[in-house]
Amino acid sequence: MKQTLNILKILSDENRLRILFMLKEKKLCVCEMLELLNITGATLSSHLKILNLNKIIESKREGRWIEYCLTDKKTIKLLEYIENNMNNKLTIMNDRKKIKTLNARESICKK
Repeated sequence: MKQTLNILKILSDENRLRILFMLKEKKLCVCEMLELLNITGATLSSHLKILNLNKIIESKREGRWIEYCLTDKKTIKLLEYIENNMNNKLTIMNDRKKIKTLNARESICKK
């Protein structure tokens, strides 16, 4: 019960939920996530730390970058349930469109 409540608390933050929906689509580095979210690097780092400590995401070095991805299959199923029952998916849909345009990691990360 405690683990479920903890996951629900984590998902109750809009930015963390957006991060998880983005990572459901594609592995992303910090620069790419910052490009999509309107938050500071410190705030993103804090969210990633919470998600990582709770084993919802993991990070892996990929060349010069550290990529983040989802690891918890239960969370993926929960995200699918949430998305299927959302009244307004506009933010999630907009994030997905932006993710598809991210293809020049080098130029994004130099900003």
